[in-house]
Amino acid sequence: MGWPKLHHISWENPCFTCPLSLSANRTLTPDDHQKFAKLVSKKWKQVGRSLQRNCRALRDPVIDNLALEYDREGLYEQAYQLLLRFIQSEGKKATIARLIAALEENGLISLAEELLGLHSNEDCS
Repeated sequence: MGWPKLHHISWENPCFTCPLSLSANRTLTPDDHQKFAKLVSKKWKQVGRSLQRNCRALRDPVIDNLALEYDREGLYEQAYQLLLRFIQSEGKKATIARLIAALEENGLISLAEELLGLHSNEDCS
């Protein structure tokens, strides 16, 4: 499994930096988990449905139950619990590459960039 396709990112663009140590096969970190829950907003269910193709723990009834069970806590907690289920179910197979692919599929490129550590250098215009 290679790098996910981030179509609008130019990897040669000096205005973006990508940590060389970042591996597509690394497992999701607590920081990834927090950023995802904070930034995914209303699209958490769609991302969950993209992840469900390879994760039995995220079938539609589970996603719908998370929505109901954590309705009072709000979108952050719903998204947090979704990714928690993914991580608990998949273990070492819960990689950043799988999450990035699901984000990209749902048009969440800026969140994918955030998780990959891509950012604009201050010197670039």
